[in-house]
Amino acid sequence: MAELHIDKALEVTRFEGTRAGKLPPLSLHSPDANKRLLAACEFFATERWDCDRTTNIEADPTEFQLLVILAGGGRLHDAASAHTYQAGQAWFVPASLELTLLQPNEPTSLLRVVVPDAKTLVAQLHKQGFEEQDISHVVIG
Repeated sequence: MAELHIDKALEVTRFEGTRAGKLPPLSLHSPDANKRLLAACEFFATERWDCDRTTNIEADPTEFQLLVILAGGGRLHDAASAHTYQAGQAWFVPASLELTLLQPNEPTSLLRVVVPDAKTLVAQLHKQGFEEQDISHVVIG
């Protein structure tokens, strides 16, 4: 059995400069919903959306989207059809859809998850006026 060296481990542990605790999300500019970037890295970006009116779900032909409905209900529309959504559901939105709209029947909260290009995401956040320090709290890596 291996011996544990807790005292030696504590001697080399650096506690300064950690970002423990809740970090504020970045409020994204949107005319039709309250959108906040919660966390992002090279593997995923997660936004929380709170919507009470028809909201465009921006399409990107290079990435799929996952929508997790936290609260509310309504309809998801694409160019060809409409589907009813409700709290507790997860919706996979393929990259091939050119237009998707979220039309709440009641106020809706959801998580939107994508696999971003991290450099492009950071550049977009800079373009929206966010400072590097604020971005570094939410975008890891």
